[in-house]
Amino acid sequence: MVIQKVINNNVISAYDENQQEVVIMGKGIGFKAHTGDAIDESRVEKVFRIENEKLSRQFQEILENIPLEHMQLTSDIITYAKKNLNVQLNQSIYITLTDHINFAIQRQVQGIQLKNALLWEIKKFYHQEYLMGKYAINLLNEKLGTKFSEDEAGFIALHFVNAEYDTTINDTFAMTNMIQGILELVKQEMGIEFDEESLHYERFVTHLKFLAQRLYRHELLKDEEIEFAKLMENKYPGEYECSKHIAEYIEKEYGGQISGEEIMFLAPALYVVYAALYGIFTVITVLVGFRAGFCFSAGATDLLFSASLPAAKNTWMIIPLGIAAFIVFYVVFRFAITKFDLKTPGREDDDVEAEKKVDLGSSDYTTVAATILEGVGGAANVTSIDNCITRLRLEVKDSSLVDEKKIKSAGAAGVIRPSKTAVQVVVGTKVQFVADEFKKLCK
Repeated sequence: MVIQKVINNNVISAYDENQQEVVIMGKGIGFKAHTGDAIDESRVEKVFRIENEKLSRQFQEILENIPLEHMQLTSDIITYAKKNLNVQLNQSIYITLTDHINFAIQRQVQGIQLKNALLWEIKKFYHQEYLMGKYAINLLNEKLGTKFSEDEAGFIALHFVNAEYDTTINDTFAMTNMIQGILELVKQEMGIEFDEESLHYERFVTHLKFLAQRLYRHELLKDEEIEFAKLMENKYPGEYECSKHIAEYIEKEYGGQISGEEIMFLAPALYVVYAALYGIFTVITVLVGFRAGFCFSAGATDLLFSASLPAAKNTWMIIPLGIAAFIVFYVVFRFAITKFDLKTPGREDDDVEAEKKVDLGSSDYTTVAATILEGVGGAANVTSIDNCITRLRLEVKDSSLVDEKKIKSAGAAGVIRPSKTAVQVVVGTKVQFVADEFKKLCK
């Protein structure tokens, strides 16, 4: 095979022997390579065959700016899930999950934490997919040193649910809420408690999954199935009456609600201040002759064991250095926070506080979307609208018009700027509802 396109140093595209486009991944496989060059087979680590041309293009675009290690880990996770779920997954999983995991890593570095409002339901209704999510976070934590929690396992599980049932994020959220609502209704109507470990409960939940799937695909019952329903009405009137109430519930609560996520204010600029001060005090410890196997930033245990070493010198200096560091760090941090109005957890902008803040726990997605739209400079400034499982992904013409304070006043957990024109708003599990309203407002 020959190279058709160099995506980055570690990813290229080519055509196989059947003239089908493939994406090939390998360390350094694209380095100093050009279109038409023969592929160095020794560098090939992964080959992706995505039949849908549009999906293949999207996959290549995403891979342009993603580290090789993130790609490899995501591929390993998908391979593991395919083997253990034993189901057909939509090829879009390579795009959605790769993008999600790469962003989740960035999100953790920046301190943005999201609570998964559907975690309990995901564990109960999509247990196998949740186990795949657990495998994913364990692998990521082991290989990358991240500290992902079970909330992230739930988010990853939803990607597998979407790929398995070939549904949108919006449908998956609504279907999950619907199933939970039906179970609660049955418990109240029939006066029963479910044995969640029983085979009957598992079968009932499985039936509800397919019921929800049919409803969102608008697949109606056939006439003979309606006749069977009439038979059930005569034989089991109590149960049938309950099923009628379920139908009423579905009609009334179509696209049910989810609880909100926590909002966190970030101060990444303070880390720059910290790094600078740490460097200064490191130099000072060297200049004053302090030597104990570390600089000024260590604990009592380190000092106790290091002070007895033959090379240790002037270890008593740790006390005045520590006091000086405390004073300097406090004064500089306080000055930086107040002077430049840096955001730390629990602190809000006065102007944002004064604004009418939109509650993402409500169902007024139009208002939320309108606030975000105003924050990105209006519809005329938006060139592209997309979303993943937690983020509203936008492209804008003029980035100077983007007002992050305004966007956060809508209840967003954070705003990410991956490129000059790209704006990603961290909304959480309600992102599809917000995205739908956002698109309507931009028409």
